[in-house]
Amino acid sequence: IRFAVRNEAELNQLLAEQQNPASPNYHRWLATGEYNRRFGPRQSDFDAVADWLKGEGFAVESTSDGYLKFSGTVAQAQRSFSTRIARFGDGSTYANVDDPAIPARFAGVIGNLLGLDNMTHAMPLAPRPLPTKPRAPSSSNVGKSRQSRSSGPYAPQASVVGSGIAFGPQDMRTFYDETVASGQDGSGGCIAIVGTSDFLDEALAAFQSQFMTGEPDFNVKRVFHGNPVPMGAPAEIEAEVDLEWSHAVAPGAAQNFHVGASLIDDISGAVSDSCDIVSISFAFCGPPSGYAGTIDSLMKKAAAVGESVFVSSGDNGAAGYPTADCAPGNHRSVSEMAADPHVTAVGGTQFMPTYDSNDNDVGYSNN
Repeated sequence: IRFAVRNEAELNQLLAEQQNPASPNYHRWLATGEYNRRFGPRQSDFDAVADWLKGEGFAVESTSDGYLKFSGTVAQAQRSFSTRIARFGDGSTYANVDDPAIPARFAGVIGNLLGLDNMTHAMPLAPRPLPTKPRAPSSSNVGKSRQSRSSGPYAPQASVVGSGIAFGPQDMRTFYDETVASGQDGSGGCIAIVGTSDFLDEALAAFQSQFMTGEPDFNVKRVFHGNPVPMGAPAEIEAEVDLEWSHAVAPGAAQNFHVGASLIDDISGAVSDSCDIVSISFAFCGPPSGYAGTIDSLMKKAAAVGESVFVSSGDNGAAGYPTADCAPGNHRSVSEMAADPHVTAVGGTQFMPTYDSNDNDVGYSNN
């Protein structure tokens, strides 16, 4: 159960004032504790909902910042929420066939109920490389490859395979006219990155050795939400891409990697973190499941406490992921997360760098 924002009209007014230069609240961000006190659920709300669930026979497993986890049988869920849960297709897909009901006394307290279906999934928006023209091996380019597609906050991936030209961190900085130096390298700050797969420390070490010798090493802390999750592509690739390229543009910043089986829990953890930056390179596919009562509330919290949330727009143009199998659709579709008014959508760009005789990028983009 995700709890609803309390005093939401007051929160909406505050968010507008925080972005209004004429307001005394302009850029006056709340501390996380103050946000929770003013707009989060009361302890009495947690206790009342937990007591009701226990009375219905459910096991309450944990309570956390804004949500409560519980478990029970299908029969209990159907009875307590006045709905019917059915299997579809080969039986591996299940969902409630009508809207669940909750006691009237919890109207305005419960924002969303998750877990009655398995039709909504998280899709990592890993980059897809453009074809490149192979180059003759030389002492400067053996063991490198080029990838120049931008699909998310830190999408270009300089993988060490083949015999093309690498688009590396220094090329990225040149291309976007970025200066990384003392006082401009993210030192003292941190970036919260969400993922649904663990990553290989060796992959980050190889990236550091290949492209960033002499610069600050990776400073990554894993923050697990639930049990540790196994590694697996494409989510593992997404994790390594996001960590590598956020490090390339802000090598002095610490990185808190929020990982678990539930992307919603990972986002919730990242927003509740102390980092000023949150990076999300995922989309939800399948039928929507109470977005306004879950993710949008988290984005409002991030905005109120002064966090900048960056969300990848994806690599499929105007097509989204409308089905549960996460295949690109054949009609226009909007990523709800990227379209949220409290985040910055990143993507929709493509570039072909220009290299000098030493295989260093000399281009610059205004895109």
